[in-house]
Amino acid sequence: MGVIPKWKWAGGGWGGRMAALWGLLFWSFVSMAEAQPTPPSGWVRLNYLAARQGLTARSEGLRRWVAWNRSFRVELEEKSRRMVFNGVSVYLNAEVRRSGSDWLITSVDANTILMPLLTPSASLVAVGSQVVLLDPGHGGDDPGAPGPDRTPEKKTTLDIARRVRAKLKDTGITVRLTRESDHILPLESRIFAAKQAPADLLVSIHFNSSGNRTVSGVETYMMPAPGFSATTSVGASRRPPRPVSTCSGSRFGAMNSVLAWYLHKGMVSAIGADDRGVRQANFYVLRNAPCPAVLVECGYLSNGSEGSRILTEAHRERIATGVARGIMTYVSRSRENKAPRPIEMQ
Repeated sequence: MGVIPKWKWAGGGWGGRMAALWGLLFWSFVSMAEAQPTPPSGWVRLNYLAARQGLTARSEGLRRWVAWNRSFRVELEEKSRRMVFNGVSVYLNAEVRRSGSDWLITSVDANTILMPLLTPSASLVAVGSQVVLLDPGHGGDDPGAPGPDRTPEKKTTLDIARRVRAKLKDTGITVRLTRESDHILPLESRIFAAKQAPADLLVSIHFNSSGNRTVSGVETYMMPAPGFSATTSVGASRRPPRPVSTCSGSRFGAMNSVLAWYLHKGMVSAIGADDRGVRQANFYVLRNAPCPAVLVECGYLSNGSEGSRILTEAHRERIATGVARGIMTYVSRSRENKAPRPIEMQ
C-alpha cells in the first residue's frame, strides 16, 4: 500500500480524520487494482507470455485479445478454443479465460501450442527429421470417400503422396510411403512401418466428406493433450475406439503443433482453400505414432466445386506443393537446434 503523508494525520478534528480515512481508502484501492492475483493452478497469463516474447498485447473490446510484433500476430477470444496465429486458425485444447483484467491460457496450451509456434526451433531440438513417412489413407477394400465422379479417396491420397515424394526428392530428406499401390493396409501396419523406417515424422494424407455439401476447405489434425477433448467428430472409419477423455496424449505434443501448423499453412497458401484450422483428434495413427505425426484433410470430396478441383492434376499438384513446403519448413526449423526454455508458472 502507498505511504500516506504525515500531514494528513496531523490535521486536528473531524476534517483531518476524514482526509486521512479517504487517503487510506484511495491508496488501498490503487494497490488492489495494480496487484495481479495468482492465476488458477494450471493456467498462465497471456500478457506475461507476450512480454516474454517481445510482443505488444492489448484487449480489443471485452472478448478479444491480440498480441503482435514484426514476426507474429496472435488473436484470441474469450470462451473460445480458436486461435488465429499469423492468419491461420489453430484450435487449443481448452477455451481461453478472463479473470478480471487478466487473460489466461492453460499451461498445456502455452507449452505445447503457443510457445512452440513462437519459438519453433526450440521445440524441435530432439528431432533429426531425415526420414519422412507419408501415409496415403485407405486402400484396397477400403476406398474412403467418393469423389464427384465416384473416384475413391484411396486413389487421390496415393497420388498426393507420390507427388510430395517427388518434390522432396532432391532436398536431402528420405521419403517413404506406407503403401505404394492400391492394397488394404491395417492401421497397425501403418504404425509398424513408421517404427521400421524409423520415421522422424509421419504425415497421414486424407480427403474429407460431409453430409453438408456446402462445406469445403482444409483441416489438419494432431493429438489432443491428455484429458482434453477433440475439436470434432468424424466418420466411423476414423472415429477413436474409446472416449477422448481417456487419451494418453502424445509425448511429441509441441513438435506435433509445429508440424501441423507448417503443413496447414502450406496447404492454405498453396491452394487458396477455406481455412478450417489445425484441430485435435484421437486418431489411431496419431495416438500410436512413434514420432511427431499429423493427419491432413486436403479438401472435401463431397463439395461439388472443391471435389471437382481435387480431381484435376493441377489442383493435386498445388496440394502436394503445400504439403512439401510445410515439411521442408519444419525440417529447416528443426536443424536450427536451439535449446528449449520452460514456461514458469505465474
